[in-house]
Amino acid sequence: MLNRTLIIRQFWQNLSDLVNNGVALKRVLQLILSYHDSQSYFANELKKIIIDMDDNWSFSAALTKNPKLFGETEANLIRIGETSDILPMVLKCLSEYFMPIRHKKYQNIYNFYNTLRIGEESKLPLSTSLCLAQECCQGELKVAVKKIYEDVRNGNALAAPMAESGCFCPNEVDQIDLYEEYNLLGLILTRLSNEYRVK
Repeated sequence: MLNRTLIIRQFWQNLSDLVNNGVALKRVLQLILSYHDSQSYFANELKKIIIDMDDNWSFSAALTKNPKLFGETEANLIRIGETSDILPMVLKCLSEYFMPIRHKKYQNIYNFYNTLRIGEESKLPLSTSLCLAQECCQGELKVAVKKIYEDVRNGNALAAPMAESGCFCPNEVDQIDLYEEYNLLGLILTRLSNEYRVK
C-alpha cells in the first residue's frame, strides 16, 4: 500500500479539484474509488463511506467511522463545511493540509496561515476562517486561535490578539498589521504560508 499521507493527500486534492469545478460529492467519491485497486484497504474503506452516505449519513459522519484513514481534524472540518455551506472551501483547505512543510515543527503555523489564506481567497468572513483554523491547529496554538477568533468576532483586528498570544514571530505579526491596515491581508497570508512550504 502507498504511504498513507500520500494517498490521503491525493484523495483530498482530487475531491477539492472536482467538487470546486461542479461535480457532485458522491459522484467524485465514486470516481476516486474506480481508480483504486478494488481489493486495496483504501478502496474497501471508501466503499463503506459511500454506502453510509447512500444510507443518508453525512460525509463527515461517515468519515468519523473510519479513524484509521481519516482523523478528527478532517471530520470536524468537513462537518463545518457541511453545516456552513462552505464545503468547497474546506476541501481546498484539506487538499493542502498534508503538503510537505520545511520542518514538522512549523506544521501548526503553516495550517493557520494557509487556512486564513484560503478563507480570504474564498471571500469568507475572517471569523469563519479562524473557526476553521482552530480545527487545523493543535496544542497551544489551538488555544491561542480560539482566543484570536473571539477577539476578531468582537470586532478587533487580527494582529493585536496574534501578538498577545506569544505564538507568532513578531516580524510576521508586524506584517499582518501593516497589510491588514491596507486591506491586503490575503497577500501577506499567501506569502507567509508559502515561506513554510518545502521549496
